[in-house]
Amino acid sequence: MAAIALVPLVLLIGFGVLGTWYPVPGLVGAIAVLVVAPVGYGVLMARRRVGLGRWATANGWTPVGAGSRGWPWEGLALNGKAEAGRAWAREDVTFGEVRWSGGAFAGAVTQREGHGVFVVIRLPEPQPGMAMRLPYVVVGDSPRLQRPKLREAFLNGDIPPWTVRDGELFTVEAVPVEAAAAERAIGRARRIAGLLDLDGDSYADQ
Repeated sequence: MAAIALVPLVLLIGFGVLGTWYPVPGLVGAIAVLVVAPVGYGVLMARRRVGLGRWATANGWTPVGAGSRGWPWEGLALNGKAEAGRAWAREDVTFGEVRWSGGAFAGAVTQREGHGVFVVIRLPEPQPGMAMRLPYVVVGDSPRLQRPKLREAFLNGDIPPWTVRDGELFTVEAVPVEAAAAERAIGRARRIAGLLDLDGDSYADQ
């Protein structure tokens, strides 16, 4: 993503150098970069979003209206907001797009502003509130938080920051809104549930 964003800058510098010798071609090239680069980036993002929807449908996920349910992060934002976009559900898992700004998610993401993929897992029964935040902040007093493999996976970056509220576990990751990233985020969230022994199944080592 960062590399793509730098392309217009690199090209503009190149056309700027060209413009010192050939003013007209250099100016035309710079204008073309400013116009075409954002359009190209927008097309790429649109293709990724369309691909995500096709992947979800092909794998048996059902669309969920963003306003059709409450989200477990509601009420956590200290000075910010989070807005869910398209979402899909299958069995005990819901995932989708989310945008946030300010202090949304109470530290579950390090970026003050961004967009990415969320995953919500419905747990077999309500649990006491608990969470893990970066760099290594543990919230809650559940004995489950002391599990060595859970701590190891978090410190190694194998699982993202996560939160359990009542009967749901959720994660938010600042990743491209595309099928591969969503599939990985779902797998990582399921692994957290397994490490906490909250999944009613066996997704990970206990």
